Amino acid sequence: MNTQLSFTNSIRILGLTFDTKLTWRPHLKKLKTECQSRLRTIKILGNSTWGSDTKSLITIYKALILSLIDYGDIIFNSAKEKDLNTLDPIHNQGIRLAIGAFRTSPVDSILFYAGEPPLQDRRHSHILKYVTKIKNLTNHITENIIHSPLPTNILPSRNTVFENFKIISNNLDFQSQSLNKIQPPLPPWLWSPKINTQLAEYCKHNTDSRIILNRFAEIMSQQYPDYTQIYTDASKSKNGVGFSVITDWENHLFKLPSSFSIYTAETHAIYQALLIISTSNPTNCHIIISDSLSALTAISNPYPKNELIQHIQKLISEINIPTCFMWVPSHIGIPGNEKADTSAYEAITYPQSIKISSTSSSEIFGTIHQKIMEEWQLFWENIPLTNKLRNTKLLVKKLNYPPGTKRKDEVTVTRAKIGHSYLTHVHLIKKEPAPICDTCNVTLSIEHIVIICPKYTEARKILQNPASLYQAFKDENTAAISTFFHNINTKHPL
Repeated sequence: MNTQLSFTNSIRILGLTFDTKLTWRPHLKKLKTECQSRLRTIKILGNSTWGSDTKSLITIYKALILSLIDYGDIIFNSAKEKDLNTLDPIHNQGIRLAIGAFRTSPVDSILFYAGEPPLQDRRHSHILKYVTKIKNLTNHITENIIHSPLPTNILPSRNTVFENFKIISNNLDFQSQSLNKIQPPLPPWLWSPKINTQLAEYCKHNTDSRIILNRFAEIMSQQYPDYTQIYTDASKSKNGVGFSVITDWENHLFKLPSSFSIYTAETHAIYQALLIISTSNPTNCHIIISDSLSALTAISNPYPKNELIQHIQKLISEINIPTCFMWVPSHIGIPGNEKADTSAYEAITYPQSIKISSTSSSEIFGTIHQKIMEEWQLFWENIPLTNKLRNTKLLVKKLNYPPGTKRKDEVTVTRAKIGHSYLTHVHLIKKEPAPICDTCNVTLSIEHIVIICPKYTEARKILQNPASLYQAFKDENTAAISTFFHNINTKHPL
C-alpha cells in the first residue's frame, strides 16, 4: 500500500514486448535470442550424414521457431524495415539447415528451393488473412480500432493493420470480398434439408448408364411429379471458373475468379439457384439437381463454418414453398445436367456472364496464398541467371523427395541443384584459391562436372546424357543425381 510504481521503458503483454515508442526493438531482440537457442536443435538433427529427412526437419523448424516468429507479426510489422530484417537470418539459417544446403548458398536459392516464402511475404499473408477474417464479423472488438489511423503527431510514419492491408492489397491486385458470417437459421436439432441421394447407390463406372437414367426418371415421376426442376453445374479450366443455373425459362451464366475451387463454384451455383427461386414469386415446388455431392453434404451440416453455406441455409429457411435437392452422377446422359455442364464451360469465356467476387473466407485465404506465390514467382524470374538454381528450378513449389531417400542423398541433391557445395565453394570459407579441374584445367563447378567434363562421360549416362542442368536435375532424376555423384567418387563430398 502507498508503494510507488517503478517506471519501465517496456512491458510484456501476451508474449509481445511493447516499448514506449513502439519501435518493437526490445521484442525483436528477445525473439531473435530465443530463436537462436532453438536453432541448435535443428543443427543437431540436420546432420548431413545421419540426420533426419528434410520434410521432418522443415516441420520441426516450423513448430519450434517459425511459430515464434509468426506470433504477433501483424502487429510488429509496423517496426522499421531494418529492425524487421534482424529476423531474416534466423529464417534463412533454419531452412538452410533443414534442407542441408551449403553455407555459401544464396538466401534466395535456399528459400525458393525449399518452397518456403520469405518472412516479409508471410507477414503480408497473415495481415491479408486476418483483416479478411474480421471484416466479415459484425461487432468485432477491433472494428473501430482497425479502421482508425494513428494520430500523426504520435507515430508519423506508422500504418495501422488496416492501412497495411490496403497497401498490400493494392500491390497484389487483391480485390476479393468475403461474405459476412451469419447465425444458423434454425437450431441444429431442427435443421434437416430435403436432399435426395438415392442415385449414390449406383457406381457410374460399373453400372450401365441406362439403368441410372431409368432410375432417375422413376424417382422424378414418383417423388417429384409436380416439382420445377433446376439444374446447376460448374466448370474449371485454364481460362477460369464458371457455373450455370438452368431453369425451364432461362440459362443463367456466372463467372468466378480463376483461383476459386470447383467446390466453391458448385456451391455458388446452388446459392444462385435459391436466389432465383426466392425472387421469382414461385407457386410450384422446386428441386435443385446438382452433381456435387460434397456441396449438398455441406448444406446438410447443422454447424457450417463456410459463410457461403451459411447463406444457403438462410435462403432455404426463408423460401416459403418446399424446395428439395437431389444429387445425380455427372456425364451419364441426364439432359438437364448435360446442358448445365455445357453452359458452365461456356460461362468461363462468355462476355455477358455475371461476374461474382464475394465468397467464403476459406476460399479467399487460398486466393491470398496464390497471390503471394505469384508475387514471389515474379521476383524469382527477375533474379539474374548467374544464380545457379535459376537454371534448374523454374517454378515455386514445395520440396518433395521420393519416399525412403536417405539424408545423405537428400543433401547431395540439394547442394547439386543449388550449385553450392563443399567441393566447389569451400574455398570461399577457407579463403583459398578456387578448385581447378585436373582434366580440363578450368574452375571446378557443378555444371562442369555434370555437363562438360569428359572425365565423367561414362558416369553421365545415368542422367541420360543431359545437355543442360535443367535436363540433368529434373524431378524424375532425383535418385540418379545422388548415384551419379557417388559413382564419380570425387575427392571431397558435396
